[in-house]
Amino acid sequence: MRSQAPPRAVPVTVAGCHGWFHPASGEPTDRGVILVGPEGHEALLAHRGLRDLAMQCAALGLPTLRMDHPGAGDSPGDRFRLEAARGAILDAMDWMRAEAGCQAVALAGLRLGALLAAEAAARRPGEVACLLLLAPVAQGRTHRRQMLLAADVGGGRDDRAAGIVVAGLAWPAEELDD
Repeated sequence: MRSQAPPRAVPVTVAGCHGWFHPASGEPTDRGVILVGPEGHEALLAHRGLRDLAMQCAALGLPTLRMDHPGAGDSPGDRFRLEAARGAILDAMDWMRAEAGCQAVALAGLRLGALLAAEAAARRPGEVACLLLLAPVAQGRTHRRQMLLAADVGGGRDDRAAGIVVAGLAWPAEELDD
């Protein structure tokens, strides 16, 4: 017997950010998932895997939302900002409840997305049904050092006073210190 293909992802705008909503296959549930991706070159490398994960979640009956952070990918903004990304995750939780009908929302984050998901969960105690942290950035200092090395190796700009550019993504100095 052939399994039913999940419905196609629907482009959405959540908190001003470009995203993709993957409706659940079969019976609707009151549970949903928000995938919080990494940033910069890691986001490029993880894009297909996160899309496949969203499709798998939807096939299991879990409506799933994935979106570009503010100022990154196809979302508007001149640059990625940590605080804006944190706020967008909280807005996405509200969107999943209001638009997708999810009473329980899980956050699944990869790398920097895992750190952002954990921070969002901490800002709304009791509102996150499940928190999945995949290869989380455990220390901002270590992640900053990795980005500085990537800027040096990859031919990006490394001006610690103004910030760095890694794989075309600008990180202002104040964000590196956050």
